[in-house]
Amino acid sequence: MHPALVRIRGRVDEEVVRRFARKFKGVVEDAENGFDVYFNDVNDARFFLSRLKKIVRGTVNMSTKYRGGKVFFVYSFRPSTMK
Repeated sequence: MHPALVRIRGRVDEEVVRRFARKFKGVVEDAENGFDVYFNDVNDARFFLSRLKKIVRGTVNMSTKYRGGKVFFVYSFRPSTMK
């Protein structure tokens, strides 16, 4: 089990993020220009992102960090801007 962080930046409905986070066992914290959602398991974070992308179009970037000898996954989600 590897922990994960999903950084949501941009204009996203706060209620949608909080409802999805509760459903997928995430903890939401307010951040500058968006939200940070922490997960104990990377699989929960991936499932959260796949469902979020069906409602809010956007792009996802992934990176990894090491903390205490474990891999920590960081996902960055930015909603698309429609013109």
